Amino acid sequence: MENPSSRLYKNGEQVKFSGNYQCVSCGSFCYFNAGEMFRECDICFAGTEDGPDGYGIDSEFWRFVS
Repeated sequence: MENPSSRLYKNGEQVKFSGNYQCVSCGSFCYFNAGEMFRECDICFAGTEDGPDGYGIDSEFWRFVS
């Protein structure tokens, strides 16, 4: 079985494990349900063109925490 905390996830990728995820860019937390799609960070806009340097579109920035 895949360890969800062993990698980072990006905007538009399907969530496989429900739980709390942390944006590695700004440190904010967001709960995602399995089957949803990861979205941009509401705080720092990681995952968009307006995101911080290194965390734009196609960047992996969500980390499973619990």
